[in-house]
Amino acid sequence: MWSVERIFVIKEHTELSVYMSFKGLFILFFTLASTQITFSKGDPEFSPLTNLAEYYKPILKSTPDLANSEEEMSTEKVNGLFSEMVTLMRIEMNEDVLSYIRHYTTGQKENFEVALSLERIYASAILIELSVRNMPAELSYLPIALTGMHNQSITPNNGTGIWGLNYYIAIKQGLEINAFSDERKDPAKATSAALDYLASLYDEYRSWNLAITAFATSKALVNKAIKKSGNKTNYWDIAPFLPIDARNIIPSFFASVYLVNFYPEHDLNPPGLLIGQNKERIEISEEVSLELLSKKLKVSEQTLLMMNPTFRGKIIYPPNESGVEFYVPDGFTYQVAQVERTLYDETRKLTAPKKVIPKRPPVVIPEGKTKIVYRVQSGDFLGKIAESHRVRVSHIKRWNYLRSDRINIGQRLTLYVDPALAKSSTKKTASSSSPSTINLQGKELVSYTIKEGDTLWGIVKDHPGNDVETILKVNGISPNIQPGQVIKIIKAQ
Repeated sequence: MWSVERIFVIKEHTELSVYMSFKGLFILFFTLASTQITFSKGDPEFSPLTNLAEYYKPILKSTPDLANSEEEMSTEKVNGLFSEMVTLMRIEMNEDVLSYIRHYTTGQKENFEVALSLERIYASAILIELSVRNMPAELSYLPIALTGMHNQSITPNNGTGIWGLNYYIAIKQGLEINAFSDERKDPAKATSAALDYLASLYDEYRSWNLAITAFATSKALVNKAIKKSGNKTNYWDIAPFLPIDARNIIPSFFASVYLVNFYPEHDLNPPGLLIGQNKERIEISEEVSLELLSKKLKVSEQTLLMMNPTFRGKIIYPPNESGVEFYVPDGFTYQVAQVERTLYDETRKLTAPKKVIPKRPPVVIPEGKTKIVYRVQSGDFLGKIAESHRVRVSHIKRWNYLRSDRINIGQRLTLYVDPALAKSSTKKTASSSSPSTINLQGKELVSYTIKEGDTLWGIVKDHPGNDVETILKVNGISPNIQPGQVIKIIKAQ
């Protein structure tokens, strides 16, 4: 059965009260789109904002104001504003930070404005989690520097989600990542995991700058830089020994903190965001094809993916008997209920394992041989047929795709033989097709008990005057003889 819960999503940006429930705030996050954006290196080298405005263009309420985007930034103006900023963390200003402020207010102005709009959506909920852990409030701006607050970003260390968590750290922090779901893109769970990991790094380094750098890159990288610096403890003494991308994370973060506080003074105008449409939560109890669900509801797959950012793949797989939560547009619950059984049945057909019939390898015709079709006669077996046609048993089995030595009377076998033998074989086959009788006049039959290891060919060899065909016809048996079996053979003269 489908379990339904209506979720109402704010249509345009409003200030979010810190008193809203944490869970309620993160309901908003699942409306962010799911197409991936990768970073490109520009000036400065580390910039997660590339193409951000273009990506979110469909949900921008207003077009960012590009006026004065190329205005020269006054260093004195920045320093003056910076001196007024009150922070819990020690935020420093230097040429590297100024470079990022200039970058974000000129070449990346439009993208940074969109990042500011996204920050407004996430900040209140992140601040609650920071408060619980007694961590500096400025860390709520860190995702701007790491991913541009873009939930579907791919970071240089193959991380994703607004915090850019990589696979190994996410798994270590308890997030689930499999072929069907990636909880790094669940902002609530990802924020909890990211802040727990960041807090543990601070406990280890006793420096937020080093902890943030290790968070965005790796502990190994930071430890190596510390060792190269002569085990210095000040970040700026260690920074020159970091790779350039890692070295620019802190300046980017400091620039983001500054601009969040003073964006109006730099003519930054965050656009309003049409966050998405209202949606309803359903519970899916069996496998469902996303493509089929899209067609049945007449809702694009992209829309469904926007509402379910953690979803991966083309099939929705419930992890257990309790089912899996999935979001659909508001008002579509009735349509889903109508096609529920059809969705399950049609998906089952799509995912059912298909019987694969192995292809037979092509037969390689031996050079200089002629193809004949031999019809199995009474008393025939593969060894006899192979000997009479001067071929090997293994070849007969390969030419006819036989898995065992068993053959049946009347069965047709394809053989490749010498041309001269092909003519005589055809005549023998024609003559053998007519009824024949066994002439035993003047011959005496005696009993013979089959012993372990006996074969018809061996018996014939040890008892002159006999042949395999006569023994088979006289006894009415097949070539498959068994120890202890009693047969009649011609007594030697």
